[in-house]
Amino acid sequence: MKKIKNALILLVFAATALCGLSFISTSKQSEVLADTPDNYYSSVTDSMSGETLRSQLHSIINNSSVNQSYDWSRFEAADEDPDNPKNIITIYARTSLSKSDHVSGSNGWNREHSFPQSKMSGGDGAKSDNHVIFASDNKVNGKRGNYKLADHTGTKPNVYDYKGNLTPCIFTNNTFDPGDTVARGMVARSTFYCAAMYNYDVEDNIESIETALKWHLTYKVGDGDKRRNDVVYSNQHNRNP
Repeated sequence: MKKIKNALILLVFAATALCGLSFISTSKQSEVLADTPDNYYSSVTDSMSGETLRSQLHSIINNSSVNQSYDWSRFEAADEDPDNPKNIITIYARTSLSKSDHVSGSNGWNREHSFPQSKMSGGDGAKSDNHVIFASDNKVNGKRGNYKLADHTGTKPNVYDYKGNLTPCIFTNNTFDPGDTVARGMVARSTFYCAAMYNYDVEDNIESIETALKWHLTYKVGDGDKRRNDVVYSNQHNRNP
């Protein structure tokens, strides 16, 4: 059943990708971004589905440059605050912190694997893949841990950042909800990337395919997603479809 569900999500995922390749509209951001190469997805056709589709997406986005050193600079670049280039935006709390505010003790920000490392394979490159890793408030990151993501709409936020500020995040029943609409969409699309790139099971990270679809389709691709996709592509030479 999971294979069937994953085939369904990849079919919808690819259709969304092929119909949505427009990029940043503001001149401020477009000057520093690299658009999708011509014909990048041309080998994907409407007739593809299931493992054929996943395999084709994998062949497009698989690149040896993904497995890079675990340095801070490329994560700083990917999550740069568009309104303050000296800062980053954290994935769950959606706060703006100084790029130099690297984690120290319980303070600062660190690098969050939106698909937990404990659920990854050994040498497939996912542990250093910037499409999977986001800047995150250290305390919020610790609260998420390796718990599954779940939709807790209607529940009051209860997770605080390292400065003591309440975030949009919700932790309950050993599951974590980013709460924020931008973060929900981003982590859903990052999880879909893991399915296409590494053949990971979406439901190892998010409570259900239905929730993953809901977050992707409800919280649509925005300028932040597009800018991030371009920056990561410029560093590791592959894209998140």
